[in-house]
Amino acid sequence: MRRRVVTAACLLALAAAPAWAVDPFEIQVYEGDINDPLQPGIELHTNFVASGRSASAFDGELVPDKRLNVTFEPSFGILPWWEVGAYLQFATAPSRSDSALAGFKLRSKFIVPKARTTPFVVGVNFEVGRGTHALGSEDWDTEMRPIFAYEISRWFFAVNPILGWALSGSTHAVPEFEPAAKVRFDTRLGFGVGIEYYAGLGRLDDILPASAQQHVAYLIGDLMEGPVALNVGLGRGLTDATEDWIVKLILGYAF
Repeated sequence: MRRRVVTAACLLALAAAPAWAVDPFEIQVYEGDINDPLQPGIELHTNFVASGRSASAFDGELVPDKRLNVTFEPSFGILPWWEVGAYLQFATAPSRSDSALAGFKLRSKFIVPKARTTPFVVGVNFEVGRGTHALGSEDWDTEMRPIFAYEISRWFFAVNPILGWALSGSTHAVPEFEPAAKVRFDTRLGFGVGIEYYAGLGRLDDILPASAQQHVAYLIGDLMEGPVALNVGLGRGLTDATEDWIVKLILGYAF
């Protein structure tokens, strides 16, 4: 009984606090691609929580269940190894007539020239942004996302060991850990199939109990050829702290 009470308390704290967790808007593993100098681009990120938490964790929350999350991401290449971008985020639950602006982010991505690292890709992406009350936090925060990728024959692997800090509100000196990873197989039919994994583990000096951690696995498909980039996925939460089922889509175009 005591263990159940502790677990429930951890889950409630995770839901109610503006702590870092799996990003509900940027469900993407960075692979190391980058715009050419002076090349603009645009991406549309969407995901729908088909089955998730329906009880509010605080007054005014736009709860995850049946919620559609939408992000517009313009980008622009500065140098062969430097790209900047922004995220404009929105959330809506049409069945409940709820909607909200969900914050924004600015980002700067650096990729080591691939001629020096092939078949590996190495880089880092920095972000700073601010959320909204309806999604759990109005604080400023920042993120550092290392990018490591490797391709051999028809297989592709990528890892993003993400670290994030709050910059306002109840700040912490110790970063939160939110790793993400991807494995993809090229079918040579114009698309690849694979698995993406996302986790929210808590502060590095105080990792959450397993029951309060967030772990989500996605079965994904990527368009490998054509004028647009397309990523689709069906996600399943693996712990009680994550949503049950999520469907996602990312559509991108570089001009």
